[in-house]
Amino acid sequence: MHQPSTAVTPEYLEPEDVAALLGVHRKAIYDLAARGEIPGAHRAGHMLRFRCDALIEWFDAAPLTS
Repeated sequence: MHQPSTAVTPEYLEPEDVAALLGVHRKAIYDLAARGEIPGAHRAGHMLRFRCDALIEWFDAAPLTS
């Protein structure tokens, strides 16, 4: 029996993924994280990851711009 596919949101995103979502360069994401201006940032050694749930809340709370 075929079940419909559902979209699955990953638990964590890499800086490159966040940069693509925001339309900025990857370095800007590292800079924002270093200044504490982007939520959900976690370091594991040299790797930086972002919690998706924190980013979604941040996106939802941001004012819309045109």
